[in-house]
Amino acid sequence: MEEKTEFIVRFDGISEAEANKFARDLQSELRSAGITASRERTDSASQDFGATLVLVLGTPVVVEVARALHAWAVRKNAASLVIEDRNRRLVASNIESRDAPALAEAFRKGMVQPK
Repeated sequence: MEEKTEFIVRFDGISEAEANKFARDLQSELRSAGITASRERTDSASQDFGATLVLVLGTPVVVEVARALHAWAVRKNAASLVIEDRNRRLVASNIESRDAPALAEAFRKGMVQPK
């Protein structure tokens, strides 16, 4: 049976409204690549739809997520995000389109920075 890993994607350093928009846009990008990502509220008392994305992925899907991250980052200059699993953390700040290939590659290679 294939092992699955849960990834959490957050958008730091921006308003909750903007984080919600980024989460919706990235969720849409992932959906178009055939990847399911659920949105969760950062604050359970808030009425937003969720500024955090949760992805549960098997190893082969990570490459597709990396491609979707690349496509999203190319469109969203100056976004910042944090991707975590239970062992690692990838922090990308002030992403510009030129950073998209490195972001996608870091995610694909397993987010090498230990927590």
